[in-house]
Amino acid sequence: MTMQILDWSMRSMYRSVGRKMGIFSQYQLLDNSFDALLYINHLRPKGKIVLDVGANNGDSAKLFLDHGAKEVVCIERNERYARKIKLPKTRVIIEPFKLSHLEIPHDVAKIDIEGGEAILLNSDVKMKPTIMEVHSSDLIKRFRNKGWIFVTYMGSYETAMMVSDPRNSPL
Repeated sequence: MTMQILDWSMRSMYRSVGRKMGIFSQYQLLDNSFDALLYINHLRPKGKIVLDVGANNGDSAKLFLDHGAKEVVCIERNERYARKIKLPKTRVIIEPFKLSHLEIPHDVAKIDIEGGEAILLNSDVKMKPTIMEVHSSDLIKRFRNKGWIFVTYMGSYETAMMVSDPRNSPL
């Protein structure tokens, strides 16, 4: 399987497109508008139910809704953050991520749980198209060995964006 890696010139192009689309100003709550472009381009949320694991304060849920998501199911363990999510067409579940959350009806998923993604390595659960931040070089290697596709590093060599189903990604 061929790995597709976004180099720095591609990242610059995405940032430029993000500025033109207004993503920098609209989604300042996201750590990085580059994340927003990856989420939208990979998941293509229009008309879909999005499972947002690690929903934080709803910044990515808002992004998905603004791009036509039918519904966003937010999983967030931090009650203080989760209580800030007051968006239409969202359901908020306040608890740590569990594999059983993947049984919630959804079409696509975003996972960003600061190392908690390791739980997926010990599972044979079939993933729907998913984009995920992976938070250590060891986990990056282990997810690659399980068939996840590396997309790009996110600011350091310790955090990478990876996808579960490259057929659904234009990257």
